[in-house]
Amino acid sequence: MKWKLTLGAIAVFSLLAVSEQTFADSSIYRLYNPTLKEHLFTSDTNEYDVLSSKGWNQEGLAWYAPDNGQQVTRLYSKITHKHLYTTDQNEVSVLTRSGAWVQDAMSFYSGGDTPIYRLYHEGIKTHLLTADTNEYQTLAGAWNQEGVKLYATALPDSDRSSSIAQPTSKVIKTLPVGEQGIENTPSTDTIEADVSLTGSGTGYHAKLVMATATSAISFGIQYDTGAGDPDFRNQLAFMVENVASNASGQQAYSWTNHVGELGQTYHIMLTLDEATGNYAGYINGSQVITGNNAMLTSQAIAARGEKIYLRTEGSGRKEGDNISASFSNVKLKTNGVYDPNIAWTTHFYQENPGVSISGDVTNHTISGIMTGMGTHVDWDSAYESFSGILQYDNVVQENPTSQTN
Repeated sequence: MKWKLTLGAIAVFSLLAVSEQTFADSSIYRLYNPTLKEHLFTSDTNEYDVLSSKGWNQEGLAWYAPDNGQQVTRLYSKITHKHLYTTDQNEVSVLTRSGAWVQDAMSFYSGGDTPIYRLYHEGIKTHLLTADTNEYQTLAGAWNQEGVKLYATALPDSDRSSSIAQPTSKVIKTLPVGEQGIENTPSTDTIEADVSLTGSGTGYHAKLVMATATSAISFGIQYDTGAGDPDFRNQLAFMVENVASNASGQQAYSWTNHVGELGQTYHIMLTLDEATGNYAGYINGSQVITGNNAMLTSQAIAARGEKIYLRTEGSGRKEGDNISASFSNVKLKTNGVYDPNIAWTTHFYQENPGVSISGDVTNHTISGIMTGMGTHVDWDSAYESFSGILQYDNVVQENPTSQTN
């Protein structure tokens, strides 16, 4: 699903657009470990799947690498338990000579015209690879820029990445039960609610959102007959949408390997640490997915003169789709503070004329039939026209009412 963020949007790391071509190269996948605070890159789909059950969250396709060329060596530190990627054999020799670093069995190749940058964070002793020059520049300061360290043949565009971002044949996990909530989970920003979804047609979505004018993340439940990951088509799936910017290819999608049932209520929470851009999604009080959006760090937001808005949203996929996205017991945190006594003013963005909202700021339903768009577009090609968005404006009223405005 593509995003237009001028009025608002959402969505797991930056992906850039490429020209049409036939890809015969290796796919490099990206994972994230919230305990180690490290991203891992691999061309081995078996490793990608196995690690997802060992504390690593799948974040999809990062780039395409050639099937031959300059070898990228993956090193592993026995001290920090972190990884390093390099094509510099002198760097490999120096680091392994001390015995602190060893060569991993995994490797791939560097080649092509697309630069991959490397950064290093002294505080968490972690290297990060990125193809996004904007992310590379924004992270400078907290992260040390190390320049271009390898190359890719291409990066996935938004349409193609959504269809191949994850290997198929996943093991669908049992829905978790935990005790994490807005009161006991550290974060800068949090939105939490009991969420249910029903509908008819080709697709519908209920989501919790954190958005600026140009970047966003969401976490929610979706039914989609054309989901990019075939394992999650035609059933209720839990997914993250990560939007780095409005530009083509800057959207990524990740599923949690859990499925639910339409009409059932699920306790969902989305948290963000503005110091790092790290976010996490929770189902029924348990963390199920994490990722990073460098454009949602406080530094990046301030540089753009923006702010983060918390939202609930319901959307449909195509003309004629009927949606009903219900949100109850909504709780909100901003600037690291959760105060249940705050009265929030709101604004409802009726992006599709067939969608309306009923209820109040903490218990409401966004529902309706997608209309007025014709059959030639859908939420991928004209996202902003297929939703209803309730935005919390974070303004305290002296005499608040419970009604949305």
